[in-house]
Amino acid sequence: MKSRKNLLLTIFFIGMILVHLVPLYFNLNIYSVFNGAKILAFIVLIELLLPLYIYLIAKYPELRPNWKNPVLISATLFLIILTISTLLGEDWSRSLFGRIDRSSSLFLFFHYYTYIFYLVALFSAKQKYLMTTLTLTALCGTIGTFVGMLEHTRVIDAIFADSDRASSLFGNPLFFAAFLVVPLFLSLFLATQNRKNKILTYFWHANALYLFYGIWITSGTGALLGVLFGLGLYLLLKLLIGSSKKKVFVTLGILGLLFVSISGITYSKLNLSQHDSFRSALIDLSYSATTRYDQWGAALRGFHERPWL
Repeated sequence: MKSRKNLLLTIFFIGMILVHLVPLYFNLNIYSVFNGAKILAFIVLIELLLPLYIYLIAKYPELRPNWKNPVLISATLFLIILTISTLLGEDWSRSLFGRIDRSSSLFLFFHYYTYIFYLVALFSAKQKYLMTTLTLTALCGTIGTFVGMLEHTRVIDAIFADSDRASSLFGNPLFFAAFLVVPLFLSLFLATQNRKNKILTYFWHANALYLFYGIWITSGTGALLGVLFGLGLYLLLKLLIGSSKKKVFVTLGILGLLFVSISGITYSKLNLSQHDSFRSALIDLSYSATTRYDQWGAALRGFHERPWL
């Protein structure tokens, strides 16, 4: 009985390995060579694994999810809200199925939701499955960064039209940068998990720096700021936990000065006095930031008009 369970878990684990290799997949024979190919591959793999997952949780109760888990509760609530919003929205078909190149649809989120349960079952079975999955995800970022480096240094032709920005196997520098954030922090985590092995510790720290370089050559401001903020928050918590009140006040004071300085620099770069609106000043500074500003504005107006959606 135990050998049967191990065999089924091994098959399931192999399927999940393929899921975590999806970021490296592209297909020249379909529309949306990079993003569309990844979305389709992810959906197909999740659906292929579903019968095996149902059998595993039906046969082995210890693999079933704990509904008191805050992650599962949050994901479930978000799924319910998204479903209601989809059914009551203006364009329910687009909300339900999205687009193949930039899908944020309810259909795709159902697959993400199922993927969470797959992870819960897999990580509940064996600790090595967890560490192997995290390692594989981090190394996917390393491979992607290597391709991006070759692209950035002109060793291979640029995949994205803007040759000054690396996009690797993602077809879009911003998507590539956003993806690398996860492997970067996973590398730092794996470094802490291998403290007894100095070689692995140095490797994962070096890998994190390499992935930071990958984000840098994408010129992805949002991802770069996210990484810096995450590292800053980590160092702050590490500094403040167990510290004296004097040290806490000094640290908060330094952070306050940094906030004021950054705000002042940003304000000076916007040159609001030379523009008739904040938006016109922002578009001169960053077109990408302006598009997000427009989207957030539309979302806020929609919230005021129909907050129950």
